Amino acid sequence: MTCKYFGSCASCTLFDKTYDEQLNYKIKREKQRFENFTNMEFDIVKSVPKNFRNRAEFRVWWEKDEKNEKDILSYAMNGFDKNILKIDSCSIVSNDIANLMPKLLKELQSDMILSFRLFAIEFLSSSTNDMLVTLIYHKKLEDEWINLAKNLETKLNIKIIGRSKKQKIVLKDDFINETLNISNQDFFFAYTENGFTQPNTAVNIKMIEWVLNNTPNSKGLNKDLCELYCGGGNFTIP
Repeated sequence: MTCKYFGSCASCTLFDKTYDEQLNYKIKREKQRFENFTNMEFDIVKSVPKNFRNRAEFRVWWEKDEKNEKDILSYAMNGFDKNILKIDSCSIVSNDIANLMPKLLKELQSDMILSFRLFAIEFLSSSTNDMLVTLIYHKKLEDEWINLAKNLETKLNIKIIGRSKKQKIVLKDDFINETLNISNQDFFFAYTENGFTQPNTAVNIKMIEWVLNNTPNSKGLNKDLCELYCGGGNFTIP
């Protein structure tokens, strides 16, 4: 994977390694962490090297173009130098999120009510092409914002939630639908905004299949299994 922000954006700390080098580094690190408990070999599930993340959050950097009297918005991350780094793309987010990012920013930038005091944007996508976008503001959201955001929902075919201090405005839904094909069977999930979900769908499916193949019931034993911090029932439902 390549990204023009490697070395500047602090989100990717192992940017100087290939995917296999990163994976081997992490395997070695985890073996060291568990060496007092086991020396068994780990089962490893590989990811695709890019466009794998179905959940992302970006800061919004806001500047004023006095000459043209309009807002200039940029996505932003923290840089290694502790300063704000303006970005226009991200190589690890899903293709759906990557394609939406510039379109959404263009629409927000074209309207003062939608853009003013916008602080952050969160994306949550699924393999069923369901997309939830949370717009986070440092201002009270009024009826005029609601009407404009509803139009934006329709235009971009997404779901929008507006958040501000003591405000959560759900225009359509506060969740997305996901279907995971696990061991040749479809399972259906509702992923809620601000809830925990596994961001890497392909790896998640392999993890669930591993659990199903390694739980007591698969050996004919009648045992209970407790999934702590289960989020949307990621392992429990299958």
